[in-house]
Amino acid sequence: MRSINEIYNFINSDVLILDNIIKPSKVCKRCLMDDTDIDIVFTINGCNHCEKAINNIKSNHLNIEKSKKDFFLYLDRLKKTNKEVVVGLSGGVDSSFLAYLLADYGLTLNSIHLDNHWNSPLASNNIYNLVNKLNFQFTNEVLNWKTFKELQLALMKANVVDLEGASDHAIFSSLFKHSRKFGNLPIFHGVNITSENIMPNSWLYLKHDARNLKSILNKYYPNSERNYPFMSTLEVILHKKLYGIKWVSALDYFDYNKSKAESFLIENFSYSPPQRKHEESLITKIYQRLILPIKFNIDKRKSHISSLIASEQISRVQGKKMLEMPVYTRSELIYDLNFFLNKLSITESEFLFYLAQDRIEHSTYPNEKLINNFITYKNKIL
Repeated sequence: MRSINEIYNFINSDVLILDNIIKPSKVCKRCLMDDTDIDIVFTINGCNHCEKAINNIKSNHLNIEKSKKDFFLYLDRLKKTNKEVVVGLSGGVDSSFLAYLLADYGLTLNSIHLDNHWNSPLASNNIYNLVNKLNFQFTNEVLNWKTFKELQLALMKANVVDLEGASDHAIFSSLFKHSRKFGNLPIFHGVNITSENIMPNSWLYLKHDARNLKSILNKYYPNSERNYPFMSTLEVILHKKLYGIKWVSALDYFDYNKSKAESFLIENFSYSPPQRKHEESLITKIYQRLILPIKFNIDKRKSHISSLIASEQISRVQGKKMLEMPVYTRSELIYDLNFFLNKLSITESEFLFYLAQDRIEHSTYPNEKLINNFITYKNKIL
């Protein structure tokens, strides 16, 4: 646990460099993961993370090549029958480029964006430009701010990792409910093995554990209206198995290069890329750059950059230079932090106190971990 004085001094630095507070003793020689991850295992060639990622990428490419013909035949059937497909838009590179690829292939898009009240102007503008130019159906699903604010504050008071879980849970739930509303449409999403193949389990939490979110919300806000799209693990399975909603990792079937995709979007859609992955949301920006490093000793850039190294989209040298960059200048931090504190109605002292508290595990609260583990195990043996 860091002292409030230590945190205060770091936050008030002219530039915030994470190496000043996160000090690993050993770093993987192939990727950039290190022993700040409690589950890392160093090997002769690197570590368990990059070895698993490289093997998964190779295996995925082999499987994709075998099923590529069937995938594009499936797209042709969708196109021929004019069946719509659901696409979630965040304003980030992956989802934006996916929407372009599917529209360019001739599919009818029924897109949805989850507005959690933290959208950056950049993300909103990216979505507008894309929808306006490609002319597809678009729904802006706006979360109830009162409940969502309470849920975020509850997660902070609980001192659990993955503050972004509140947004991610709502995104998954909204996608499935949107699909059901229009007749169980297939859901195409931007998650891909090229840029998202390394993420330690201890750095996040289950995205569909409604019981856990409800229990944390109820503890700190027992009178909450709970006006939020909760969806349990069983409900997710129900939507996939009973309703037959397909969950399609479409980018894996295309020759996807994140850097090239970004350049294409800039040239053709006046796209403005976020500075870092997932930072089209302002709360994600402050969570990844400030809260995770200070409170949880986690620099999430390491997993994002190591993923690109494992997929050979950047070199380790390039990745190391990226990590050496400051996460904040003083002026930028003042602006973002004031916005964050005002929006959540908390003081700087309360925020510093929160950052100084020890981490509490999600398992402390009622959860769906057991059923999730059972389903994961069953899927592996079937």
